Amino acid sequence: MKYFIVFFLFSFSFLYCFSQEDEDAFQTVKGKVIDKDSKTPLWGATVMIVDSGKVYGAITDTSGYFKIENVPVGRQTVKVTYIGYEDLELPNVLVNSEQDISLNVQMNELTEKIQTVTVIATIDKDKAP
Repeated sequence: MKYFIVFFLFSFSFLYCFSQEDEDAFQTVKGKVIDKDSKTPLWGATVMIVDSGKVYGAITDTSGYFKIENVPVGRQTVKVTYIGYEDLELPNVLVNSEQDISLNVQMNELTEKIQTVTVIATIDKDKAP
């Protein structure tokens, strides 16, 4: 009888260990990407979780919203890129198992200084109307 009780308790503890899944080990990161100056949504922006060992990412929809599921719990770095805008990196975003992470990302338009361009036109008097 003593062996039966020990076996019974051991088998339940063994089953309990394998029945626990790491469903709390992942979370959803969602949010919206907008232009910082005009506050308009940026559709087609790429949002990625970098340095996590696996590629996690999403593309914003026409309203600027994105959703990345199954992101590992812990401190993550989020990188947002969009053509014509400065790349944005958000380090140490705390992803916890208690609730979804919601980010509101504002991106700056990329500005570059270029040299002055001078256009000079000449008229060919023989072909003028």
